[in-house]
Amino acid sequence: MKYFIGLLVLLGFGCKQADNQNRTGKKRDGTMLLLSNQTECLDWESIKLNGTIPMLSDFKQTVKELGKPDSIVPSKNRNISTSFFNKQKWNYCYFRGLEFEQSNDRLAFRSVDFRINTALFLKSDKIRLGYATTLANFKKVFPKAGSNELDHTAMDEYIAIDINAAKDGKDDQWMLTFSANGNNLLKIEYWIAD
Repeated sequence: MKYFIGLLVLLGFGCKQADNQNRTGKKRDGTMLLLSNQTECLDWESIKLNGTIPMLSDFKQTVKELGKPDSIVPSKNRNISTSFFNKQKWNYCYFRGLEFEQSNDRLAFRSVDFRINTALFLKSDKIRLGYATTLANFKKVFPKAGSNELDHTAMDEYIAIDINAAKDGKDDQWMLTFSANGNNLLKIEYWIAD
């Protein structure tokens, strides 16, 4: 009997440890997403689009560097639960391959699709991320995050991983989508916690 109780205790610790290694969150569309608790960070404050545009930027300066936006769409037309500009009026602002949130004269980065514009890149103090970035390149700098592939329904089409967006462990995440063979970085999205 005491062996049976000991086995139950060990199984309980194992389940708790596995539970602590992963947590769940929701995607914008309401489906569940497995987010890692890894400690590596791709710090929002250190990243610049094309090496010059910060993640929170001035609209006029960004237009000088990227050109006129393709479109600006009111956010009230989209179903979204969180925004960088919570409780403020804001719009989606699109440039070729890029999505921002716009409030007054400020832009907050949301995503980049390198398949649409392979010339774009994000640069941090640790790594340059663009279409030519491979999963192997990413794993050299972020081995924990790079080894934590997320579960998704189209596993044969791409590889999805996440990494913290702040050193302080805030819940905001970067979602990186690589090609199924890991040879190209297809997309980066900034996920704001609910």
